[in-house]
Amino acid sequence: MKKFILTLILMLGLISGINAQQYSATGLASYYADKFDGRQTASGEIYSHSKLTAAHPTLPFGTMLKVTNLKNGKSVIVRVNDRGPFVNGRIIDLSKNAAIKIDAIRDGLVKVKIEQTHTSQESESQQISQNEYYHIDVSSQVLSGYGVQIGSFSQMDNLIRLSD
Repeated sequence: MKKFILTLILMLGLISGINAQQYSATGLASYYADKFDGRQTASGEIYSHSKLTAAHPTLPFGTMLKVTNLKNGKSVIVRVNDRGPFVNGRIIDLSKNAAIKIDAIRDGLVKVKIEQTHTSQESESQQISQNEYYHIDVSSQVLSGYGVQIGSFSQMDNLIRLSD
C-alpha cells in the first residue's frame, strides 16, 4: 500500500511539473467562419462568435492563451475550448470576437505568437456560462463495492480546470 501511495504522489508531482511548463508558439492564425456559430465544439460547449475562445490541436481545454498579432502588436486572451485548426501551417483558430480584437478580420490569416497564460478565476467564469455544462448524475440505487473521492468542488470551473 505504501508503494502505491508513493507512486501516486510521484505521478501527481510529475503531472504538476508538466502542467507548470509554459507553452509558446509562433505561426498562422485564422478565425471561425460564420457557419460555426451555435455549433458544438469538441469540448461540448456551444461556439459563439462573441466569446473569447480558440481551437488548438493539442492543448487541454480550458488553457488560457495570450494571442498577439505580430503585424500590429495587439493581443487578446482566449480560452481553448475546441480542436483545430485542420489546415496545414495554422496553429490556432480564433473566435470572431478574438480576431476582431487583434485586427485579424480583414487579413483572414495573420502571423501570431501564442503564449500560455493564467488569468483570474473570475474572468474565466465570465467566459463560461453555466448552461454549457453537462449534468452528471452519480447517484446509485444499489450500494455495493468501494469508491474513492478524488475531488470536491464548490465551483464548476475548478472541476473543469482539474479534469483538463
